[in-house]
Amino acid sequence: MVSSINTITQSVISLGFNITDGFSIGVSGLVGKSLGEKCEEQAFAYGRISQICSFFLGVIMFALAIIFRYDLSRCFSTVDSTVHQAGDLLKLSAFVLFPQSLQWVTTGILRGAGDTKFTAQSSLVSVTFVRPILSFLFCYPLGLGLLGSWIGMFIDQTIRFYLNNRRFQSLKWIKIAI
Repeated sequence: MVSSINTITQSVISLGFNITDGFSIGVSGLVGKSLGEKCEEQAFAYGRISQICSFFLGVIMFALAIIFRYDLSRCFSTVDSTVHQAGDLLKLSAFVLFPQSLQWVTTGILRGAGDTKFTAQSSLVSVTFVRPILSFLFCYPLGLGLLGSWIGMFIDQTIRFYLNNRRFQSLKWIKIAI
């Protein structure tokens, strides 16, 4: 049953991520085109506007996930106890939408500028070490179970957003020659 609850929760959160993924792809192209045309200020503006839009999309998706958590869960299961537990987990896991949306769009900005080495390194460290270690600690030693894994993911996404946003604000990505 824990597997079903997590699958439902992941599916609902993925709906928000899929929208953010579209923004990430779009901003990547816009930033790359702007930098190719030597319009650095325009590239930065596209990046910042996309970050703002992704934040507001995160807010909307968060609100929808909270308000309709049981209805959304019911789309994936007819078992009342599973729907109820998945809905309860969505109250907390929906917080992942904020850093995840911002992190993914910021990663798209950097990739569009050709700063793929930085994004690959931050993702490697985060996905290989940060998320698994924190998720394990929260799940087992701290006894939070499935919620612990979502806390680990929230912290992972927040750290990645922080690192990528610092890189974005440093403007080093504008000067990369491709």
